Amino acid sequence: MGDGHLKKYETKPTKHPLARLKKHYQGLDAFTRHKQMINNYFLYYPGAHEKFKERDTSKDKNDYDIIRENHKFLWNSDDITEAEKSWDAKLAKRYYDKLFKEYCIADLTFYEKNKVAMRWRIEREVKSGKGQFICGEKHCEKDKGLESWEVNFTYKEHGEKKSALVKLRLCPTCSAKLNYHSMKKRVSKEKKKESRKRQKKSKEKSSKKSKKEDEESSSSDSSDEDKTEEKEDEDKNESEISQKAREEAKIAKEASKQMTSIQHEFYEIINKKLAPSNSRKNIPLKGKCKGMCSKREINFRSKNHLIHPMETSTPFASMKRSERKPQIHKMIKEYSRPAADKLVSLEDVRPYDVLIISTEYLLGLLDSYQQPNQWQIVYGFVADRFRAIRQDLIVQQLPPQQIIRLLELQIPFYLNGRKRCEDLKIQSYDKKLHHSETDETFSRWFEAVKLGGEFSNEIFKAYIFYYLNKENIAYEIIEILGFNENSAELLNIVFAFLNKNYSRFFQEFKNQKVDYIRNALWIHSGLMRFEALQTFRLAFGAKGVTFPLEILADLLALPSIKSLDECLKLLFHVPNGIPIPFTFFGLSITSLDSSQLSHHWFSV
Repeated sequence: MGDGHLKKYETKPTKHPLARLKKHYQGLDAFTRHKQMINNYFLYYPGAHEKFKERDTSKDKNDYDIIRENHKFLWNSDDITEAEKSWDAKLAKRYYDKLFKEYCIADLTFYEKNKVAMRWRIEREVKSGKGQFICGEKHCEKDKGLESWEVNFTYKEHGEKKSALVKLRLCPTCSAKLNYHSMKKRVSKEKKKESRKRQKKSKEKSSKKSKKEDEESSSSDSSDEDKTEEKEDEDKNESEISQKAREEAKIAKEASKQMTSIQHEFYEIINKKLAPSNSRKNIPLKGKCKGMCSKREINFRSKNHLIHPMETSTPFASMKRSERKPQIHKMIKEYSRPAADKLVSLEDVRPYDVLIISTEYLLGLLDSYQQPNQWQIVYGFVADRFRAIRQDLIVQQLPPQQIIRLLELQIPFYLNGRKRCEDLKIQSYDKKLHHSETDETFSRWFEAVKLGGEFSNEIFKAYIFYYLNKENIAYEIIEILGFNENSAELLNIVFAFLNKNYSRFFQEFKNQKVDYIRNALWIHSGLMRFEALQTFRLAFGAKGVTFPLEILADLLALPSIKSLDECLKLLFHVPNGIPIPFTFFGLSITSLDSSQLSHHWFSV
C-alpha cells in the first residue's frame, strides 16, 4: 500500500472524556449547572444523600445571626473604627445606621422585676407613628394622654455594663409601669426650668454648708422623708414657694405606683402655679465653626468617601465615590438628622456670618449651572445644604432679623425649584419632601416676621400666593400689613381665588414678572383650570353654542391650543377628538379627580 492509502485511514487525536461535558456546562448559568451536578451525583452514587445529612450545621449563620452577635445599642467612634476591619461588624453598623434614634420602643412585660427592654425604632414604626404619636410600649396601641419620659437606660452588652439617656412616649398606664420602682424624669418645659433651679440652689448649699450637712443631703434620697423635711425647714434662704414645690414632688413620688392621667394633669397644674415667675431664660448659643464645613466633618467624609460631586473639581464627570477628590473650599456642611445619641458641638455650628456666606455660595451655584442635565445634581446638593443651614439657625436661636434675611435667600429656590423639577421630571425629586421643606422655611420666616423683623414685600406676596387655600390667610394679611393699599390688593386676589373668579386669578398670574412669585401662584393654576372648565361646560353647554379655543386658552393662561386640547380630553369624554368649531354641548365629565391632575393642567 502507498502512503496515500495510509493517510486516508489516519485517526484524529482523541479528546479528553470530560471535554464534551465541560463545553456543555459552559452554556449554563451557575444555578442550572449546580442543579445538574447534584442530580448526576445522586444518580451515579446511590445512597450519597446520606452524606448530606451528616454535614455539621451548628456553625451555619445568616445575616440575622451576624447582626444579633455584633449589634450595639450605641456606636461610638472607636466602634466605627473596629467595624471597618470586620465584615460582620460592618454589617451590624449598616443595620444600626438605618434605625431611628429619637424615641425608643420599650417592652414593659417584666416591669415588676425592674426589667425593661428597649430598642430603637425602625422605618415602618416611624411612618405609622409608633413610639411618638402611639404609645411606645411594644404591645400597647393607645394614642391619647401620651407623655414624654427621659430614662437612664442601663444595660449589659458583650459582657460590659453601659448606660444611655433615651426618650420614651408612653400612655398613662404604661407610664405607671415605667415608674413602678422609681420616678423617672418627665420631659417638659416646666421640668427643665425646675431642674435648673434645683441645680443652682444645690451649688449654693454646697458652698455654705459643712461636711455634716453634706452627709445629711446625701441621705435625702432615702426613705426617711421626715428628716428631709426638717432639713429643708432649717434652710432660711428657701422661699415658701420652693418648699411647697418639694412637698408636691414627694407626694407625686410616693403615689407613682398608682398614678393616673388625672393625677398627672393635676401635678402639672401645681408645677405651673408654683413655678417662679423670674425663671432664667435660655442663653442663645453662638457657633464656632469658621468655615462652610467643620474640620471634623471634612476629615470624616473624606476618609469614608462621602464627597458630593459638587464638592469636587469635576462635578458632572461620572466617577465612583472612592475616586472623588474633595476641594476643601467647596465643601459645605451636610444635613444630618438629629438623634438621641448625637451631641451638638459648637465647633460644628456655623455663626450667622458664615451661614450668609454659605447661602450666597449655594445660590451662586444655581446661577452658574442652568443646563437641564446639571439641574438634578445641583438641586439635590443645594436642597440638602439649605436644610443644614436651617439646622444651625435653630440651634443658635438667632434674632428675628437675621432669621428673616437667611430664609428670604432660600425661599425663591424652593418656589422655582418645584416647577423646574416637575418640568424636567427629575427622578430624585421628592414632591412631599420638597413641600415639607418649603412649609418649614415659610413658617420659620413668618414667625420671625410676627416678632417684628423687617421683611421683603415680594417675599410676603409670594407667601400669600403660596397659601391661598389656607383658612386664615386673609387674617394674616391684616395682622402683618394692617389696612392699606398693599393689603387691599392682596385681599382682592385671595377673594378671587376663594370665590372662583377665574378671570381675575389668571390675569394676576399673567401679570407677574418675578419668577418665584409667579411660581407661587402656579401651584394653584391646575386646580383653577380644572374647575373653570367644568364651570364653562355648565355656562356654555347649550346646543348650537360654540366657543373659540384661542380665547379659552388665553383666558386660562395656557401656552397653546394643544395644551388646552390635552386638558379637554382628560376632563371630558370626547368621542372623535376636539370638535371644530368647539362646543361644550354633549360632553360628559370623566371620573378625573382634582388630586389626579397631570402636568398638562400646569402648562405655562
